[in-house]
Amino acid sequence: MVNSLQQDTFQKKFKVAIVLPTFISALETIKENFINELNKSNNTLFSFKEYYANNSTTLLKSSLEDIFIGSYDLIFTIGALCTRSAREAIKKKHLSIPIVFSGVSDAVVEELVVSFKTLITGVKVGDVRYKDHVALLLQLKKNIKNVVILYDNTLEGLESHKQNIQKELENHGIQVTGVPVNHTNEVVQKISPFLSSTDVVITLRDSVVLVGIEGLIKLCNQWGVTLCTSELESVDKGAALGFGTFYKDIGIASGLQAKQILIEKTDPKNIPIRSLANTWKMRLNLTTMKQQNLSIPKNLLFLMNNAQVI
Repeated sequence: MVNSLQQDTFQKKFKVAIVLPTFISALETIKENFINELNKSNNTLFSFKEYYANNSTTLLKSSLEDIFIGSYDLIFTIGALCTRSAREAIKKKHLSIPIVFSGVSDAVVEELVVSFKTLITGVKVGDVRYKDHVALLLQLKKNIKNVVILYDNTLEGLESHKQNIQKELENHGIQVTGVPVNHTNEVVQKISPFLSSTDVVITLRDSVVLVGIEGLIKLCNQWGVTLCTSELESVDKGAALGFGTFYKDIGIASGLQAKQILIEKTDPKNIPIRSLANTWKMRLNLTTMKQQNLSIPKNLLFLMNNAQVI
């Protein structure tokens, strides 16, 4: 807590609104690292307020109205829904509040750039590198016959990502079943009938599945099915294999852009939208990969633990 006397010592003070679609640990990681990066600034005091839409467009609109009358210096949005809604509302009201967005796909970024052009920049995670994803999976797990892709088919972009991964797997003679879920309480219910005949479950980046990931991990452990995620934090929770980006890196990169706008007074249109596609990594959970029927030779594990590519 900063008292009023301490506040007077700061040369710059800024108010930042943070808009999130829902409350889940992955998005909280983005938010917390964004805040931490801004708070590293010298002689600058930031105040933050979070607005959670709870996946409701009505609540999101209400939150944006509160933001517009709150004299905020910048809006930080997470995800396509919050970003698009904030930008459209700002344009409609002819306001000049800059936006830094995060966690959106390439397709959404292209739309934002074409439609709005100014007052917005951000960090995109890049579309799913499905060919690399599949190639790594096939190198690490041999004789895959059946794969289930679990995803929220109502989330923009995920249907095409699912189809790309499915096509790549089918090119290798692998049977693929897509299992759509729209609510977290459907995750365990809908995946359970497939596990007795499935070698691998692949999840895409969406909040519905992320909220229910613990139950999915437990089922994969019980049935000896390899869980392969498209983000890395779930590997800490027990997924055997992950290929993607760290959510903390998204928050840090977004925080750096907010500094450019607020402290350095850089026009958002002059700040390049940053892609984290080239930061994708693979992670393994050595404990649960045995339970999930993923066996990797010791010499390969040794090489992975000790190699440094430059």
